[in-house]
Amino acid sequence: MTSHLPMHLFSKSLFSSKAKVIYLIRNPRDVLVSAYFFWSKITLEKKPDSLGTYVECFLKGNVAYGSWLEHIRGWLSMRVWDNFLVLYYEDMKKDTMGSIKKICDFLGKN
Repeated sequence: MTSHLPMHLFSKSLFSSKAKVIYLIRNPRDVLVSAYFFWSKITLEKKPDSLGTYVECFLKGNVAYGSWLEHIRGWLSMRVWDNFLVLYYEDMKKDTMGSIKKICDFLGKN
């Protein structure tokens, strides 16, 4: 399963299960720009007036899925959980094979 949801919107049963979670973090600047262009093209949402307006909304957490910082904080609180792996998008791009190895090790696959 893949999701963009913040941790507090997940079913509590996830956290008492043996499910493994791979959490991918991306640089907030890149998240902001990517989201701006995504929401500019989609017809279901009110389009941002400008990138500047979107930046203001993003910094206040007034965007889909809420505050990027609160999203990160929520999920990173799970770092102590054995079934939780944090990966960084930028690291995956720089070292794809190393990232694949981390994922395989985490999942117990060789």
